[in-house]
Order: sequence, then C-alpha cells, then structure tokens
Amino acid sequence: MNLKQIKKYITISPGNMKTGKIPSISLPPIVTCNPNAKCHNDCYVLKSYRLYPHVREAYQKNLNTFKTSPELYFQSISDWLTIKKPDYFRKGAFEPYLSMEKMTNIEAREYGKRVLTNYVVYLNKLGISTRILPFLNILTSPAKTDKFRK
Repeated sequence: MNLKQIKKYITISPGNMKTGKIPSISLPPIVTCNPNAKCHNDCYVLKSYRLYPHVREAYQKNLNTFKTSPELYFQSISDWLTIKKPDYFRKGAFEPYLSMEKMTNIEAREYGKRVLTNYVVYLNKLGISTRILPFLNILTSPAKTDKFRK
C-alpha cells in the first residue's frame, strides 16, 4: 500500500509532547482501556478525545479498521513503517529491541517497550483472548511477525 491508501484505514500520529517524534497509533480511550487501570477515572487522553473532533475521528477510524479487519490494520502499520521508517524494525538478531533503543528520548524508549503489552490488553478488551508470552517467544523471528523486515 502507498501512504494515500494507508490513510484510508488508519491514522498514525507523528508524535506528541510525551513521546517526542515517535509515531504512534491510538484507539479510543475508555472503551478500549482496562477499567481497573489507575488512570481510568482520570484519563488524560479523554480530554483531547473530547475536545478535538479530528482526534476522535482518527481514533475511531483506527478502531473500526481493527474490528473490521485486524489483518488490514496491522498490514497498514507494517506498510507505513516500511515507507516512513525504513531503518527501524529490520531483520536482525537484536530486533525489535535495537529499534526501541534507537528512539530519541528515554521516555519514548520505555513507551515503545509498552506497546506490545498495550496491544495484548486491547485485544483482550475487544474480546480476542490473547496472552503475551506467545508474542514474546516470536519477537525475534520476522517471518512470524511481519512482512516489512527483510
């Protein structure tokens, strides 16, 4: 897919004040979050979600694509990374850890390490029973995880 096609299905933020210039993809707050999370009643994302229609539309588009076709959702992310971040998450003995360490600020590095955990939480919240251990076991095998690393 090219970037124009990808934008039909998902919106990837180029970064924010918290993570710096680290791209991220988001889903709507509250409905996709763990209700037992400490931040559930004081959600910082909810403020921008309510204030800015373009944020709400982007998050909802991402969720709709994920619910309709998880394969398309993840393929769109993979294609976006191939086009916009070709030096990250390539085949190698130290991936994906090396790419996470190359992120520009310490907070963003820690954020990147939490992405996989959030993915598993979202899947479970959406009713797709998932455990993190199988993902951890295949992280270093690009043939099992994605199509963008060579």
